[in-house]
Amino acid sequence: MLRRMKSWMACVGLSLALLKSWAWAVTNPWVPASAMAQYREEHTATLLLSGKVLIVGGSVGGTSRTLASAELYDPATNSWSGAGAMTTSRRGHTATLLPTGKVLVAGGESTESDNPTNAELYDPATNSWSAAGTLSARRVFPASTLLPSGKVLVSGGISSNGTLASAELFDPATNSWSAAGTLNFARDAHTATLLPSGKVLVAGGEKLNVSFSYPTSAELYDPATNGWSIAGTLTAARRFSTATLLSSGKVLVAGGHSNQGYIASAELYDPSTNSWSAAGALTTPRELHTATQLSSGQVLVAGGATSSGSAADAELYDPATNSWLSGGTMSIGRMSPSATLLPSGEVLVEGGDDHAIDLQTPLRRNMSDPRDKEAVRRLMRVRRRIETTIGQLAEFYRAEKPGARDLFHMVSRLARKILAYNMNGRALDVGHGAPLRLRVERQLGYKQAKYINRIEIVNSFAQIGGGKGGYWEDRGYEWYAGI
Repeated sequence: MLRRMKSWMACVGLSLALLKSWAWAVTNPWVPASAMAQYREEHTATLLLSGKVLIVGGSVGGTSRTLASAELYDPATNSWSGAGAMTTSRRGHTATLLPTGKVLVAGGESTESDNPTNAELYDPATNSWSAAGTLSARRVFPASTLLPSGKVLVSGGISSNGTLASAELFDPATNSWSAAGTLNFARDAHTATLLPSGKVLVAGGEKLNVSFSYPTSAELYDPATNGWSIAGTLTAARRFSTATLLSSGKVLVAGGHSNQGYIASAELYDPSTNSWSAAGALTTPRELHTATQLSSGQVLVAGGATSSGSAADAELYDPATNSWLSGGTMSIGRMSPSATLLPSGEVLVEGGDDHAIDLQTPLRRNMSDPRDKEAVRRLMRVRRRIETTIGQLAEFYRAEKPGARDLFHMVSRLARKILAYNMNGRALDVGHGAPLRLRVERQLGYKQAKYINRIEIVNSFAQIGGGKGGYWEDRGYEWYAGI
């Protein structure tokens, strides 16, 4: 399901000031757009030169299964069509529009193979994909930026051994990759913004090696020297925030998450002074949201993850007043969606995961059900309809097992737990495991733990059993082979 936001400038005959008060006082500015063929989150959206929008990859909502498929949205007909499929399925990747009109896709995680190092190119002229060389390292949640030279800078990301400080350049002329220096701080889930000077501002993110840390530093990449320098210090550490270049040349960084929780604050980077200043605060602290600059110069922030689930509300930043105001409410909450400013001035928000709180176990495809088919389909597609304690703390489990061959795969497994207290619209009965039943992924299928009465959160496994986190772990088995 999708929503398009009516641009404030799209209402003919009304000034911007009049439209502000009229739009939010009279009507919600969100209207339906047609649905994609595939439910997805953690995908990318790229506005093509034709005005169409390319959606690539991602994961099936509520699961960690990655997608190779791509789709095209045509604003003229409000319809979708296929855009071929990548060689490698992936989520947490980047997509960059090249001057040729092609789109470079790089990095990400794949559940069908090891985290990919291959990059791929989408050609709108042929609606097909081709190889685009090989990166020097696997990168999940890196950042990419198109440089004035036509090359693409890809920085940071998570690899098999933790977070990377390295960066690489893709050259479309040679279809190859080369080194682009080393960041001062390793980081993933950061932002990268091209400045009017041609330099690239990298800000925030997280660092995962033995444990999580959240750098407050920012850095500048200079294509002329192929080197990095410090760009001041943010007022708050933040990962999965957004960064938007304003018409003034300043950069707005908003929201995010750190070891202090979800972040509401926003701040401005001024290239002329290489410094940061406050930019008000969002009403709803959030991460994994979108940020889109409108034709009015204002910035629309929509969706994201919050302490109470996926956010449906949107907010607008006004550079003229350095303040925030309401941007209406979407029909559902959306975590990890994408957003695209269309040529019409409308904003298309695509996909995302709606983590509701009133949750049930999903229905199997071979089960009959008297309820509305659309309701059943909704339950089937959202495999994880509840944010369990384990899922919410997945990042800490990921940090706690630094020896795992693929840290990111471990997070995916932990996030796919289902803790159920309802089944098919009724309270869970004793025969099915009441009061609580937990489905836990194992190396070989799933383990169903029934009759759960208590979940206890501890800082360490040291005082429990053999100190390694479980019965089988204490006896030398791989962590993911048991429960």
